[in-house]
Amino acid sequence: MYKIGILNIGGNLKESYIEVLKNHKYEVVQFTRENLDDELSQVDGVIIYDDEQQHVSETCSLIMKIKEQSEALVWVAAKQTKEVNRIIYLQLGADANIQDSHIDEFYLILRNGLTVKNIDSSNTEEKLNRVENEKDELAHLFKLIPSNQSVLLNGDREIILTRLEYKTLDMLCSQPKKALSYEELYQRIWGDGEVKNCKPRIANIIFHVRGKIEENPLSPKYIKTVRSKGYVFSPTL
Repeated sequence: MYKIGILNIGGNLKESYIEVLKNHKYEVVQFTRENLDDELSQVDGVIIYDDEQQHVSETCSLIMKIKEQSEALVWVAAKQTKEVNRIIYLQLGADANIQDSHIDEFYLILRNGLTVKNIDSSNTEEKLNRVENEKDELAHLFKLIPSNQSVLLNGDREIILTRLEYKTLDMLCSQPKKALSYEELYQRIWGDGEVKNCKPRIANIIFHVRGKIEENPLSPKYIKTVRSKGYVFSPTL
């Protein structure tokens, strides 16, 4: 069952709109400006009602506040809303503008928004599970061992690296799937201000690391080249 908060800042939302939500088994709660912070985390969506659009600035502030503090959907309702205000509300994060309409239309706008939100939440959970599974698989296939300055491959093959090789690999692994430039890697390794000839020195280290950890250094599985920039740790599982 969905829980909807009503925040009247100008006039009052029609009782018939509230009744249709209750008839569809939605829980409806009345918000005030004072209890908004306490109740916000408990609702799936908030209807901000300003009948004559006399509180545009406050409506904008409320939209931003709700979006910053929760995952709740936000609908701005009024008897009639100027086009410029509708656009501003949407730009600030409102999910829909609702003007005086048929009760069924009102309900469908809310229902469809909540349905999409629910699907997105499910997809997010699936993505998180997939990411966790990938992490577990990677931890088995590829694990850095700081005490030995080495990397363990496939759980049984330990590769000893030089100090510079390990430091470079550790930096790349600490930010997986993020490309690090030749300059970034150089400065983190040597800490020198001068980076004019950094590319060949970094390329040389990566060449030796790949030679030790990659089955085929010409088609690397772990360290990929980012053309004209540097390298990225983006393992192919």
